[in-house]
Amino acid sequence: MLIKFLLGILFCELITELVIKSEIFESFRGVFTSRKNKNWFYWYIGSILSCGYCFSVYSGIFSALLLKINLMGYGIIGIIFSGLIIHRCSNILHNLIDKYTNKYYDLRFRQSDDIIIEGDSNE
Repeated sequence: MLIKFLLGILFCELITELVIKSEIFESFRGVFTSRKNKNWFYWYIGSILSCGYCFSVYSGIFSALLLKINLMGYGIIGIIFSGLIIHRCSNILHNLIDKYTNKYYDLRFRQSDDIIIEGDSNE
């Protein structure tokens, strides 16, 4: 059970990083994050695809479903709660990786549009 749980954490982190930051899914993300789409469904999916923290909630639940991780033993509710625990542990792993590789302190790796970097041409 511990091995499945650790695999769930790694799988959640892998899926989240792949979908949120990779060039492979860039055109897929572009469909939903385009400003042309005014539909609430596109807006909702686009907001999830532009936020790694938000997406990892769904990725954690998907990991728990796929690997059949049920830490609580209450059917589908237990799997959903297990997915939320996997999501939090995956976020902790992500922060540790970012701090280890110094991405945590580097403003170039932040996903917020509110941060203004000196010398940025968009000022």
